[in-house]
Amino acid sequence: MTEPLLSIIIPIYNGENYVSDIVKNIISQNKDLINDIEIILVNDGSTDNSEKVCFNLAEGFSFVKYLKKTNGGIASARNLGLKHATGIYITFCDQDDKLISSYKTFLDQIIKEDADLLISNYSKLSNGIITEVKKIKEKEICERNKIETLARYML
Repeated sequence: MTEPLLSIIIPIYNGENYVSDIVKNIISQNKDLINDIEIILVNDGSTDNSEKVCFNLAEGFSFVKYLKKTNGGIASARNLGLKHATGIYITFCDQDDKLISSYKTFLDQIIKEDADLLISNYSKLSNGIITEVKKIKEKEICERNKIETLARYML
């Protein structure tokens, strides 16, 4: 497989009831990108059947990677995923998320703007109903030195 355009890292913790759904959702929303993505499932020490589900997904789809580790929290699971990501761009997705559109629009925008980072809007759902929408300011562009300063404060 050539270098994927996008690596999607999904930390899993006791997510046997979610992980198949999010992987299938990513696939169905990204049919136009399927040859340009990799999905990295990171099992963070689950005690349910998540390992079996993740292993079966990795066996069934060549673009799905499965990693497992002892429980250390979502940040350590994401960090392990980052170490194994081979995509030009990287995004994170939680095991119980649901995509409502393709990543293509975001990738096109990143490439067009030669951006280092893109933050998208998101919605919260409850029982299939949107309960909250968070909107990011459109066309908000930060200069690289401002981002670096912000990153230092975040450490």
